[in-house]
Amino acid sequence: MSMSLWCDEDSRGPLEPQLRASWDPNASGVRVISRLLQSEERYLPSPLYVSVTQREPHRREALAKWALEVCCESGCEESVFPLSVALLDLFLSASLSLPVSPLCLSAACILIASKVAGSEPVSTDSLCAAASFNFLPKNLRDMERIVLATLRWDVAMVTPHDFLPHFLSVLGEREKDRETDRDPEVFLSTLHRHSDTLVAMCVCDSRFLGTPPSLLAAAALSSALCGLGDKGSQLSHMTMTTLATLCQTDLGVLQYYTELIEGALTERLRNGPTGSELYPGGNKDEPLEENDTERAAVKIMNRISCWLLLLSFSPGVLSVPIDHNATHQGTVAPQEDKQEETLDTGLYYDRYLREVKEVLETDPHFREKLQTANTEDIKICR
Repeated sequence: MSMSLWCDEDSRGPLEPQLRASWDPNASGVRVISRLLQSEERYLPSPLYVSVTQREPHRREALAKWALEVCCESGCEESVFPLSVALLDLFLSASLSLPVSPLCLSAACILIASKVAGSEPVSTDSLCAAASFNFLPKNLRDMERIVLATLRWDVAMVTPHDFLPHFLSVLGEREKDRETDRDPEVFLSTLHRHSDTLVAMCVCDSRFLGTPPSLLAAAALSSALCGLGDKGSQLSHMTMTTLATLCQTDLGVLQYYTELIEGALTERLRNGPTGSELYPGGNKDEPLEENDTERAAVKIMNRISCWLLLLSFSPGVLSVPIDHNATHQGTVAPQEDKQEETLDTGLYYDRYLREVKEVLETDPHFREKLQTANTEDIKICR
C-alpha cells in the first residue's frame, strides 16, 4: 500500500489568479460601512502635509506612478496599490521629509502593502530589480522597519478599495429589482473594474490627496456609472443619492468630486501619448465630443489600469523605469563612485528643512499650525 505525501498547492502557474473566498453578503451592509467610516478618519494625512505636497505635487505623483507600475508588473492584487500609496502618504505626513532614496521608501510601502492586503508578498529582489538596484535588499528591509516604527505598526489602513464591494452590494440589490435587458452580474463586474481604474487614477493624482476614501470610492463609482451610459438619467441621480447617504456626505459634495474625476479623466485622455487610440476621431488636434470621451474612457478602463502605465513621467522628476534585463548579483556592492546608502545617518534631505524655514519666514502663524497638526495626530494615534 503506497501513500503519497506530495503537496500540489503550488501547481498553479504564475499568471493564474489567486484562489479567493467567495463574497459573503452577511459581512456587508450599512453596519460594516459605518465601521469603515469611523476607521478612515484615523488614516487621513495631516492638512499641513496636504498643503505642502500640493505646492509641488510632481515628486509624490512620480513615486505613486512608479508604485503602480511595479504593482502591475508584479501581478499584485488591486488592493495592494492604494494601500501602498496610503502608507507612503501617512509616513511622509508624520515625518514631513523625504528619505535619501525615495524609491526605497516607495518599495518598502509596496512590500508592506503586499504582506497586508495581498495573498503573496512581493519579493525584495524583484523590488530592487524594479529600481535597477539603486538600493540593496538590506536597505529595503531597514526602510521597512523605519516605516513600521513611524506608523507604530498600524498599517491596516482603510482605502477606497475597501468601500467598493460594499457600495456595489447595495447597488446590486437595486439593480436586480429593476427590469432591464442587461445581466446584473456582468454589469456590476464591469462597474467594479472601471471603478478600480478610476480609483487608481485618483490615487496617483495629488489633487485628490486628503480626500476621505469613502468619498473617493463613491465618486469613482458614480463616474464609472456615468461612463457606462447612465449619465443624466433618473437611475444615476438615485444612485448618487444612495451613495451620498452611505458615505454620510452631502449630495453636492459627491457631485463635485464626480465632476472632478471626469475632468481629470478627460485631461488624461487629451494629454495621453498613445495617439489615435485615445482619440476616437483619429485626429489629436480635434476636440473630443462628450460621447466620444465616454466611449474612449470605457475602452481604456477595460484594460484594467494598463493605460495608466503608458503615461510618461513629468520632466525633471526623479523616475527610474523598470529594467527587465537587470539581474540580481547577490551582495555585490554598487559602483565605486557611489557611496553605499546608510539609513541610520543622513536619512533626510536638507531641502525640505529649507522649505520649512521659508514658510516660517513668510507665514507667522506657521508654528501654531504645525503644533496644532502634531497635537491632533498624537491624539489620533492614542
